[in-house]
Amino acid sequence: MSNRLQPRGGYRLDGEHYFAESWHQREQQALFSNCWTFAGYSHELAHAGDYLVVDAGNNPLLVTKDQRGQLHALHNVCRHRGMKMFNACGNAKVLSCPYHMWRYALDGRLEHVPQHLEQFPDVKLEQWGLLRGRVEVWAGLVFVHPDANAQPLQLWLGGLAERLKRFDTSGLQQQVRKVFSMQANWKFYIENHIDWLHLYFLHAKSLRDYEHDGGELQQHGPHWTSFELPRKNRAASAQARNAGMTPLPALTDEDADVGAHFVFPNLALLTNRYSFATLVVQPVGAEACEVEMRVQVMPGNEGGLFGSEDFEQVMFEDRHAAEQLQKAARSRAFGVGPMAMGWEAAIASFHASYRHHLGIA
Repeated sequence: MSNRLQPRGGYRLDGEHYFAESWHQREQQALFSNCWTFAGYSHELAHAGDYLVVDAGNNPLLVTKDQRGQLHALHNVCRHRGMKMFNACGNAKVLSCPYHMWRYALDGRLEHVPQHLEQFPDVKLEQWGLLRGRVEVWAGLVFVHPDANAQPLQLWLGGLAERLKRFDTSGLQQQVRKVFSMQANWKFYIENHIDWLHLYFLHAKSLRDYEHDGGELQQHGPHWTSFELPRKNRAASAQARNAGMTPLPALTDEDADVGAHFVFPNLALLTNRYSFATLVVQPVGAEACEVEMRVQVMPGNEGGLFGSEDFEQVMFEDRHAAEQLQKAARSRAFGVGPMAMGWEAAIASFHASYRHHLGIA
């Protein structure tokens, strides 16, 4: 497709990128294993011994909080026989592998090996601690990277961190946690999320309260932020969903009413004056994904846009679009024609970042 008909280098993926198992495996190794991954919220690590589990591509990871209050990113793989040790978040005084009971401290140090002197006479405990990654917290969101020497999170987030600096989830509580299963490649959902054009049509009713024409869109390296205000004649309707809710602290008019943002490669953020939501788009195969939505609000609050029936409808509409795209991906007719130069430009930028991380010329 001529670049004159598509923005920023154009749509640069073929159908097989959305259904081939070989591409799915390549993404796990080259993309998700080499990017910062959202692990959870800082309020989930409130106490010593709390830990989070998360997969960063092919790398099972732990985030732990030790007795001194320090966070640690550890590979969730026992050094004895390579077993994944934990499958769910929790709290523990020590980290024990259930296979042969090698025991690690919360900071990853190997503390105990059964029959140490008899069966492992030459093992030095200090040399066999859990391998380390890197953990950092931004806006109350915990991110991990499999590489202990990864670039700082703030550098990775770049301008997105600055644009969203007044949003802070550390004092919020979870209101909603839902998982939406989709028979679609994860990239179709991400492309839909950053596609501004579909707001006018796919969500003509469910997002009828918002003024898409006046939206603010900004690209920040591989990431993206966007905001929009309610239509003047629909402001009362939009506000009614937030009746009785306490606004998030420190926000200004610049933070607008509704924001839909994106942290490459697979984290969507939704914001308004009363809520902050994360949507992790996790591939579970070449042609399926799960979207975990978690909504945070001020303590004691209920309701709001992201907990409303209209927003549930938005999620159903987006899922339907992604699944219909998936059904066509294997067709000889699958392809992308002229694209909106402004409203679909973020998709082309996403493709460029994707190709860069996978080493595609």
